Parts: sequence; C-alpha cells; structure tokens
Amino acid sequence: GKRARYAFDPVQRLRILRGQAAVLSDEAFHIELADILTRLRDAHTRYVGPASLEDVSAVLPFYVEMIGSTAAPRYVVTKVMDERLAPTFKAGVIVDYWNGVPIDLAVQRWSEHEIGGRPDSQRANAVLSLTMRSLQYGAPPDEHWVIVGYRSVDARGEPSGALLEVRVPWRIVIP
Repeated sequence: GKRARYAFDPVQRLRILRGQAAVLSDEAFHIELADILTRLRDAHTRYVGPASLEDVSAVLPFYVEMIGSTAAPRYVVTKVMDERLAPTFKAGVIVDYWNGVPIDLAVQRWSEHEIGGRPDSQRANAVLSLTMRSLQYGAPPDEHWVIVGYRSVDARGEPSGALLEVRVPWRIVIP
C-alpha cells in the first residue's frame, strides 16, 4: 500500500539507516528517523525524538492561516507577536511569497515534511507548522530566517498596495 502510493519504501530506508547509525551524529539520526516515519503519512504513527527536545520549538513570531478554497487559497497573517518586525507587518496582511517562492507552492513543498494521508490534510498540517515547528518531531528549519512577501488589504479585505518584505529570524524556544 504505502510503498506504491507514496513511492517510498520505509523498510529499506530503515535498513539503510541501521547501516549508517554508527557514523551519524545524534541530530542526523533523529532527523533521518523522523523523516522516515513522517513519510508513512500516518497521523497515528509519529516519531517522538529525544526527551531533551520535549517542548523545544523553532518559532517565527507570527501566525499564518489559509482561507478560501484549495483551488484559490489566500494566506493571512492572523497574529504578530513582535511589532518591531515592520510597522506594516500586522494581523490581516496577505502573504504572497515565502523566501521568494509563491506562498501556496512553499506550503505544498513544506507539506512533504508533514504527516497526513491526503493532500488536504498534509496542506493543513503544513500551514500549522509553517511558523512553529516542534523539534521533538522533526528537524529544525534549514534557514536562519525567512523573507515574507506581503501586501496590505483594503477595507474589503482585498490585497492592495505594493508588495512589501520583512525578514524574520527563527527563534528557538526552550520552556
């Protein structure tokens, strides 16, 4: 089933990982094992990493939500926890780009790192983890910061004005 559906062989990947385990760092082993289990696309089979990473997250100080249909989605910033980022970057702005990639394409690419057996559930999980990623369940972000391309909205909620950008560093939160 999973091998044919996702063109992925978890048993073979685990065999390869076993052969590499002696030379991998703890972090590299954790990242590889999390990737193998995530690619099963099963919400009930989830890798939980080292206890030292429990509750540790990489976060961006804002939230994004998808609204509209999957055929024409719109990504909206719903909360900003650091007003020092940019005076125009606030709740309600529309996100058009993520690191120079159209936001919907960036979300679809990120969804490959998320659980979910259907494209809609993968996309929903990707949006949830776009700005907050538990390090116990997966790898930290590759980038040190993201460049968010956004537009303000008019009174009707439609994008208006010039495309603006803000550079936002990832932060590691250890409760």
